[in-house]
Order: sequence, then C-alpha cells, then structure tokens
Amino acid sequence: YLDDWLLEFSAFEDLVKSMKRYDGRLELVSSYEIEGKRVFSLYRIIPPDFTTPWTIPLSHTVQQTGTTRDDGRSERVRIAYVGKHTEGYLQHGQILRGTPGRYRIRYSLSVPRGSQTAPPSAQPVLRLEAGDGCSREVLAGELTVGAYGFADLICDFQQAPRAPLRVYWLGTVSVKLAEFSIERLGPAESPK
Repeated sequence: YLDDWLLEFSAFEDLVKSMKRYDGRLELVSSYEIEGKRVFSLYRIIPPDFTTPWTIPLSHTVQQTGTTRDDGRSERVRIAYVGKHTEGYLQHGQILRGTPGRYRIRYSLSVPRGSQTAPPSAQPVLRLEAGDGCSREVLAGELTVGAYGFADLICDFQQAPRAPLRVYWLGTVSVKLAEFSIERLGPAESPK
C-alpha cells in the first residue's frame, strides 16, 4: 500500500483481513463491482493510536539476512550467525504510521546459546532505525546469551510519522530477534 491508502483486489481479501489486525483500521472509501461481484476496493488506512504496546510479528516483515524459524516463544524468530550470514537488514518492511509524538519501539533480542564466546560489551551488534531521523546502535553488553531482553529505540516525531522500521545487523555478534512492539509515550519533546 502507498502512504495512507490500500487498494484491495478481490483475489487478495485474506491479506487485507490480516493487515487490519496490525496496521490499524481500514475505512472503505470506494468499491467497484461488475455484475454484482466486487472487483476492487479502496480503503483509507487509519493508524492505531499506539497508547498501549502494539506487537508486530516478524511474519509481517521481510529480511535481507539471517534465517527465520519457529522458536516456541514467538510466532517466528530471525537468527543471524557470524560466519554464516552477511551483514544486512534482519528486519525491515514495516512502516510506522501514527500521530505526532514520542514513540518507543521495543525489540526482543538475545544472543543464541552456544554461538560464541562473550564479545566485548562495547562491540556494536545492531542498528535500530525508525526512518532517517531516529536510530541507535545496540551494543553486545545489552544482550544476554540464551535469554531474551529488550532494546528500546525512543523517537520524537514532530510531524505524523511515516517511518520505516528497520534492524541492521552489523555481522559482529550472532543475534536472535523475536518480535518488536510500538508504543506512543506521549507528546514529542521539543527539538533542542
């Protein structure tokens, strides 16, 4: 879909139904029928308010590197191993649409068991990105071997965000990504 609109062809109704759960409400704007059968519909996407954490499963994103598999804890997980995968986007394809404000994007991350010895705590592992104006590196010292922990990206959007959410793996430490959530914390802080 483009920006705040979704054009649905009748052959893809199931995809649209699943998107309603994760991308906000869809408001029917127009529909075209031939002989009583719907051919396509145009919807306006009304973003969720994100006042409570909104969990996004990895099945609604794409990847450039790593392996996706079931883990039992989450719907799917992405794992990138040093020496097996090349650096690149472990997660991308989801766009944050919302109202202006301060947002927390929380990622559930760990270092896979038995993947390596403990890296130096200051070693950069990932870069969390929300559009061009908000990013931060996750250091090895923030991750736990074999147990999930959280890495937060806090972003202030003075305008309504249309920010692609991405996780770039630097290829330095093996890592596992389980899921991520979005929450609006309140009004945006004024730029300094």
